[in-house]
Order: sequence, then C-alpha cells, then structure tokens
Amino acid sequence: FKKGNEIRFYVGNKALSIEASINVDLITLVNELNTPVVKFRESIIKRLETLEEVQNLQKNLSIKFLELISKSPSKVVNDISLFYLDCDIDIKIINKRLNVFPHNSLLIVEMGNHKIRLLSMSEIVDANELLQNLIKKYGGKGGGNPKSAQGVLEKIPENLLSEIKQSLLSI
Repeated sequence: FKKGNEIRFYVGNKALSIEASINVDLITLVNELNTPVVKFRESIIKRLETLEEVQNLQKNLSIKFLELISKSPSKVVNDISLFYLDCDIDIKIINKRLNVFPHNSLLIVEMGNHKIRLLSMSEIVDANELLQNLIKKYGGKGGGNPKSAQGVLEKIPENLLSEIKQSLLSI
C-alpha cells in the first residue's frame, strides 16, 4: 500500500448497510446496462475495449484531419498561412502533427467554452502577443510563449479569423 493510506474495516450493522448499498448500486447498473448480474464483468470489459477502440479511431481521424487541413489554409495574410479549426483536438496530437503545417503559418483552434489556442510556426508571428491583443479587446485571461498560447475569452468575436487577420495586417 502507498504510504499514508488507511484501511478501514466495518462490522455489524454498518457493514451490512454498506454491502446493501453496494448491491443496490450493482443492481441499478446491470439494469441500466440491460445485462444479467453474472455477465456484468464481461459487459464492462467489452465496453471498455469498445471505448478504447473508439478513442484510437478518434485519434487517427484527428491526425488525418490535421494532415488534410494543413494543405489548404483558411486565409493568407502577409505571406502567413492561417489555419482555423473549430473543434477541440487533443493538444498532444496537434503538437505531434505541427510538422505537416507550412513554416510560415498560424494555427488557430477554437475549442468551445470561449477557449482558444494559437500555435505559430512563424518567426514573425508571436502567438502570445496575438492572444494578449484579443484579451485586451474581448476580456479574458491566458498566456503562453511566441510559439504557443492559450486562453479563455469573456466574449468570442463573431469572426475570430477576421480579428486575427486584422492583427496580422499591422505586422
């Protein structure tokens, strides 16, 4: 056991009460899964395997999606290719696939819930500076470095891509 963990044993009425609660929870679960109690473990294992397969498929689709998007920028401003994603893709996947984007480009990811991420593959474009300009204009918080910045805006602009385009025109 890890240091500091306690093991508690219950006896008597308290033990029966806990066991009854666990049994009721188990019966509720098997009912929701429409599975007999004796096949509950198998059902959970099968669902976990299915979940793992779906997660792997999603990862592969995200990789293919990034590769496809990298071939066609949403806009080009001052020789800087802008790529816009309106979906939440795992940052680990994005970071591994940044090499498929052109060197002089900016990836703009709108992740929902007013969250945005800016990834710059350009020496000219400072992702954090762009984010700070958006925060000044729309409120919020966030930060990063010249290559990668993320934040939460209080208000998302109607057209985030156009806002960033306007900021880049001043470079």
